[in-house]
Amino acid sequence: MELVTKEPIIPPAIPAPSSPLKPLDRALENPRGETNVYIRGLMPETSDEMLETWGRRFGDIKSSKSIIDHVTGMCKGFGFVRFHNYKDAENCIRGFHHLGYEVSFARESFYSKLKAIADDHNTNLYVSNLPKSMNEHELGNIFAPHIVCSARILRNTNGTGRGVGFAR
Repeated sequence: MELVTKEPIIPPAIPAPSSPLKPLDRALENPRGETNVYIRGLMPETSDEMLETWGRRFGDIKSSKSIIDHVTGMCKGFGFVRFHNYKDAENCIRGFHHLGYEVSFARESFYSKLKAIADDHNTNLYVSNLPKSMNEHELGNIFAPHIVCSARILRNTNGTGRGVGFAR
């Protein structure tokens, strides 16, 4: 684990009170061949640049992002590093795990799942952060004066809106 001791030193993890550290073999499970690594336990002072520097020691990275609270301007304690290949991502997981970080391959986000199945010729718009009380007519009116062929609000089993919908 000499990569972990390189300068600048990666600080010890700030442990999450609610979740115990999972074993390394579970952290390395990667059925989809993912290269994006989720890292939790970062200091509030962690910047995008710091996370990128720490990630680069394990291999060639595509991107990195520490998740910042927009109110405080501080890191929320977690971030992501995406590598060009899964071996470098595995080395990153091993290194950060050795330092006590909660680390694993990132789960695919809902947005990236939608993007993967997207049809470039489709004119469906996915709309989020809608009021739970919004109906289809109100969703269609958002896009006036453009013509909306159809609008649909996703609802829970009890009929209340889920805050997302589609307009075509």
